[in-house]
Amino acid sequence: MVRETLDRIGRDHPARDRLFQTIETDVQEISAFLESRAIVSMTRHDNLAIIETPPFLRGIYSVAGLNAAPPLEPSLKSLYYVTSIPGDWPDEKADAKLREYNRHKLYLLSMHEALPGHYTQLEYANRVQPEWRRVLRSAYGNNAYIEGWAQYAEQVMLERGFHDGGEPKMTLMFRKEELRVLANAILDVRLHVLGMTDQQALDLMIKDTFQERPEAEGKLRRAKLSSTQLPTYFVGWQAWRRLRNDAEARGGAGFDLRAYHDEVLSYGAIPMSALRRLVLPE
Repeated sequence: MVRETLDRIGRDHPARDRLFQTIETDVQEISAFLESRAIVSMTRHDNLAIIETPPFLRGIYSVAGLNAAPPLEPSLKSLYYVTSIPGDWPDEKADAKLREYNRHKLYLLSMHEALPGHYTQLEYANRVQPEWRRVLRSAYGNNAYIEGWAQYAEQVMLERGFHDGGEPKMTLMFRKEELRVLANAILDVRLHVLGMTDQQALDLMIKDTFQERPEAEGKLRRAKLSSTQLPTYFVGWQAWRRLRNDAEARGGAGFDLRAYHDEVLSYGAIPMSALRRLVLPE
């Protein structure tokens, strides 16, 4: 039943030649929503440019990714890369990719990569003073902080009612996202430490966490060429959730979510343990 339901949701996707334009429209819609809710103070995105992923980066950004403005020149453009479906892909493969990145998943993708995810987080980080501290925290940014924030940002947007209206499709896609975050961590550890085979990895992603085959095959390649990065989505997200819950408990009725987000983003990508000590001193 879960597979059938997700398959039906996946059929609602843009045409293969409309992926870029769809993401452009989504970012504008997300931006308008963000400005109407007390989530973060920094809601403008004047220096965010949405561009086609250069060919030499498409092995890294198979769908999308963000290349932020550099810390010493924060007024330069931040580039939101979008990778269109290759023209030589057969329709079956293209359709599988688009089912994975359906209309609801694309909203989550832009929340993660752009607003209020990576782009927003890095805009705050590019205002850290003094400059030497900003450069240090950029060069040695904590990945659990970075990826955890982007996952948490999706959660906050849904909590605040983005595309709610009694429609469960977005919630179901977010639950699928949670499964993928768990699969990322399991995949990395089992592949590099416990001798997981390629078929076992594909089964984990396709059968157990409902990912489409092109997505699973791409993630397997990524996992083989890296290590310890994929678990940071789960580790970081859990840390962000615990920190938010504890900050709310300490703040009580006076807890201000926007002020909290402004503070935690103002430090740059420091280790989550250090962030906790700053936000919740003993």
